Amino acid sequence: MKNKTLIILIALMLFSCSTRVLNHDENKALQDANKVLKILYFNEDYKAAYDQFDPWFQRNYTPDDLKKIVTDMKTGYGKLKDLQADSFSIMERSSIITLYFNGTHENASSYHRVILKGNAKNGYKIYGLNISDEPFPFTKNRKNFSK
Repeated sequence: MKNKTLIILIALMLFSCSTRVLNHDENKALQDANKVLKILYFNEDYKAAYDQFDPWFQRNYTPDDLKKIVTDMKTGYGKLKDLQADSFSIMERSSIITLYFNGTHENASSYHRVILKGNAKNGYKIYGLNISDEPFPFTKNRKNFSK
């Protein structure tokens, strides 16, 4: 009886200490991000885009902040003509996936890092957004999207 109890206790400890495995799908994350980025960048409907962002983002920023991002982008690079997904990275044991995009504008190129929170089953929400005039550094866990 003692051995059986000990085995059950060890099994419960291992189960409770096991790391959480999250199921990510970079294509689902890309689909969810593209939907919101189209609303934000091309339709310029800041409130509708904002409503699709992660609650953390909504607590820290406003639709006017999104408008400023797009206005600054247009001022610096010209009107966005095209936005293509380039690569992604998945943070291990986390609900975070980061997508990288290349933007083509009237006057220049831009590089976009879109941080999403979620999973393959429930979908993804944008958690953070960065725009740069230089590509973001390529990290060891960053992978290109299949063409």
